[in-house]
Amino acid sequence: MKKSLRKPIALVCVMALITILCPCFTVSAAVDLSVLTAEQLAANAANKVNQVPSGIVYDLTLPQDGITWTSSDEAVISTEGAVKRPLAEDKAVTLTASNGTDTKAFNFTVKAKTTKVIAQDSFYYTGLTEGASFYTGMDNDWRINGNLNSKLLTDADGNKYLDADMSAGSTQLFWDKAVTETDVLYLDFDAWHPATGSFGSAKSQAMTVSLQAYVGVTTAEGTTAERLLRLCVFFDGNLHLGNNNSGQKTALHATDMKPVSLELDLTNKMLYGTYDGGTRLVMDMTTQGVGTTKDSNDTLLTTDKIIGLERLRFLGYSTGAENLKIDNISLSTDAELEGAEALSLLSAEQLAVNATAGKQVPTALEADLTVPTIQNVTWTSSNPDVLSAAGIVTRPVYEDADVTLTATPTDGDAVTFDFTVKAYACDVIAGDSFYYDGLENTDGTKDIYSSMTNITLSKQSGVGTKARVVTDSTTNNKYLAMDMAAAAKRINWYQNASKTMITGDIIYISLDTMGNTAAYDVRLDVYLNATSSDGNTTKDFCVRLAKLYGGNVHWGKANNGTTAMETKALKPIDIKIDTKTKTAACSYNNGTETTISLTDSSFGTGLYLDSDYTINGLSYVSFMAPTQTGNCDTFYVDNMVLGVDADVSNIVDRLGNAEKVKAVKSRITKSSLTGETAGGITQNLDLDGGYDDLETDATVTWTSSNQGIAIAADGKTATVTQATLPQSGALTATITA
Repeated sequence: MKKSLRKPIALVCVMALITILCPCFTVSAAVDLSVLTAEQLAANAANKVNQVPSGIVYDLTLPQDGITWTSSDEAVISTEGAVKRPLAEDKAVTLTASNGTDTKAFNFTVKAKTTKVIAQDSFYYTGLTEGASFYTGMDNDWRINGNLNSKLLTDADGNKYLDADMSAGSTQLFWDKAVTETDVLYLDFDAWHPATGSFGSAKSQAMTVSLQAYVGVTTAEGTTAERLLRLCVFFDGNLHLGNNNSGQKTALHATDMKPVSLELDLTNKMLYGTYDGGTRLVMDMTTQGVGTTKDSNDTLLTTDKIIGLERLRFLGYSTGAENLKIDNISLSTDAELEGAEALSLLSAEQLAVNATAGKQVPTALEADLTVPTIQNVTWTSSNPDVLSAAGIVTRPVYEDADVTLTATPTDGDAVTFDFTVKAYACDVIAGDSFYYDGLENTDGTKDIYSSMTNITLSKQSGVGTKARVVTDSTTNNKYLAMDMAAAAKRINWYQNASKTMITGDIIYISLDTMGNTAAYDVRLDVYLNATSSDGNTTKDFCVRLAKLYGGNVHWGKANNGTTAMETKALKPIDIKIDTKTKTAACSYNNGTETTISLTDSSFGTGLYLDSDYTINGLSYVSFMAPTQTGNCDTFYVDNMVLGVDADVSNIVDRLGNAEKVKAVKSRITKSSLTGETAGGITQNLDLDGGYDDLETDATVTWTSSNQGIAIAADGKTATVTQATLPQSGALTATITA
């Protein structure tokens, strides 16, 4: 009996064990990531909106079952596909899908709130049968009309695109909806030429499609009309801006989708075009090269005022035209924000831009600012006589004036912008705030050779270096980042491309600096052109004015008057070189001014001026990395200014009465009254010593509160007449003009 009972028990145990373990071996197939496309993810499933991957404004559709998502910027696109648009600048975001075995990345660009997307189509949701003929049905107002052979196709990556048959002259793909009340229109799309043979063949030469815009205008006579502008032509394997602009074309590739970006400046009647990330082209829309108007007898746009866009169309205008393959069409304008949200986009650099003079440095204003009118924002000025709330600049005569503009929104906190208005006594000859950077290598991949306004940066011969323009995410200010990580790199800063020498009794150098580590080490050198006392030798001397190291600024070689160097904020360096006395007055971070001798040999061998030489002027300024590799990091500079003393004799003659009074008032101080000591008046006072050199018809009348201190009849001196001392009193100057 015992033996017979063992088998059933063993059988029950095995069966129970199998029942428990079997579910643990269940295996699910991994999600196939290859079927996912960027266009599919960009489509907004809730509204079936065809978003363009490079123009995201709505939430994405991200499948979650069996897929784990990561985002390069979750603050902009979350791993669930939720989109939060940035305020000022578009943001590139990469989403990566993982199924546990494979990964696949998808690139998107989220449009900033400053862009208003009017229409976009990636052709993912179309309501059309792939490969079928159609007239209409695409989202966002894009329609096909004229040829039944246009169809949707899918490329090898699973993306859909439109294959528009343009072989008949009447074939049109168009967008028929007016866009008014805007200054600038942006049209972006991907396009390709049919891959039917090598360029230059008869078939590719015959491919002729134009992109046309109908704009509404108000004529000089006050009537409204419609004008036809030919924005670009696809012909002969190339993209031509305008009608027949053979001089400005870029190669149109035959196999891959390539982006076309067009910018229509309706106010200034200018057309800008970029194809395949190439050189930016420009054309005046009033010229014949853009094409004729709708009626050839009408005038061109020269005297017309453009009201807005009426419609766009791609047109095959000859029987030799072939198919045009297009995708990811997007039409947008600049958006107008209000109140605190709009205000947060502004920077002092942006406001400093002058419509005529161009960009200015906020710390060296000479011309009016561009202060925008923003709904629900009020502007005020701390000194409206110098800088009005509307941005009008009235330069003082002898001393710079610091002014703060305050913008107060109704829906947020006030924002301040600080400026320095340069006096007429300083002539700013070169300045750059990098707001319009002018650098082609904004990604830092190329050597510096570019010219920015009238400042030129160049690398030392044989030394490779890189630079890029960086935007501060908090203040929206732009500044230059220079890669100084290799030993002995030198970047030279000239007045302009012709390297004109700067001459003057006083030469001003100012710039804002920032380092990103405590150990960064950059030397600020000036090259002074000088001539020996015998007149036989003229050459450039390298003088080391400053060394930025270990979180401090050292003037010259020694640590004279050093102030703490903060590493996370731009801080000003100001230098005044006196070419007559061969000295430099230096200050950092608005600290105590330090005077150093340019002939101080302690700066180091070859880093000072020979005392026997007379300075002719400044050749250039130089930033140099240390000789030890790795001791320096990226060096940041902003608001670079070069200036000299200016002759104000002619300026004073043109001043109004109020300015004449201010000019004299600025020169009358206690220190200008000779004969006074810290203990009081010890001799007669020369009252006009501070302003007697001014060529102005302003008059000064002095009065004394104490009869023991008498004003002379000529009004130029004050005499102590009482024998009993000390005497106290007040002298008052009344200025009239």
